Amino acid sequence: MTLVATAVAERQAVPFLVADSVAANITTRGFKFTFRTTPIAPDFGKAYAEFINAVKKSGTKVDSIAIVNENTDYGTSVSQSILDAAKAANINVAAHITYNANSSDVTAQVLQLKSANPDVVIFISYTADSILYFKTMKNLDYQPPIVIGDDAGFSDPSFIPNVGDLAQGALDRSAFDIGKPGSNSYIVNKLFHDKYGRDLDDTSARWMQGLFVLADAINRAGSTDAEKIREALTETDLKADQLMIGYHGVKFDETGQNSLASTFLIQLKGKQYVSVWPENLATDKLELPMKGWR
Repeated sequence: MTLVATAVAERQAVPFLVADSVAANITTRGFKFTFRTTPIAPDFGKAYAEFINAVKKSGTKVDSIAIVNENTDYGTSVSQSILDAAKAANINVAAHITYNANSSDVTAQVLQLKSANPDVVIFISYTADSILYFKTMKNLDYQPPIVIGDDAGFSDPSFIPNVGDLAQGALDRSAFDIGKPGSNSYIVNKLFHDKYGRDLDDTSARWMQGLFVLADAINRAGSTDAEKIREALTETDLKADQLMIGYHGVKFDETGQNSLASTFLIQLKGKQYVSVWPENLATDKLELPMKGWR
């Protein structure tokens, strides 16, 4: 949808701020009116590779990984970035499994994982399929030592109520953590929670940060003229302490991509995720292997 919408906006010369779509090709088409604040697929692949090698250095056994992705542009783009990062980091990929996100049965895929027996499984999945995978893994008594979700379904508000008791200790890619009292993220999350009765998740926080970046550009442009807003976006230079999300800042490169976007890993403990990696951004301790339902 974002690929199509940004193409329409480009033809109409209307600034388009992409806050959450991560397919790499969104910002590789030479567009002048498309800007993206979120980290993208290559950032995720690099982060996962760095995390896996850090875990290995700490003494945890990680001889191989498996990648499981739904087969749309999202899953295909992210999985390829992870494969590239794994190759560069000399990480063995024991299995790469693709599937249809609308699948009603993933028994065959889970049996493939069980046979490959990787130490880490990375899921690039939407909500219904993420939930289905955990239910199927429980039914087939298959629990990998480390599970990493690539945001999306793992961050959806319905994930924890449905399979949180099966996914204890699962890791998730995120750029948002509630953080400590007094921090920007904590203050904004409290405002959100007071109004809606739930915490922000990674996706909604990235949308909100995108809106703030666009508002900042409009304010600096002092106009609703499209070209003036586009020019203001190109001049954006926000620092980390000006944001309510864990990016290093916001500064767009020549393609319109935020060159300061970043991500970290959170871990499901009880009924909420907590930041566990990298250590300088962690609010809790990483616990391995995954507890799951056992």
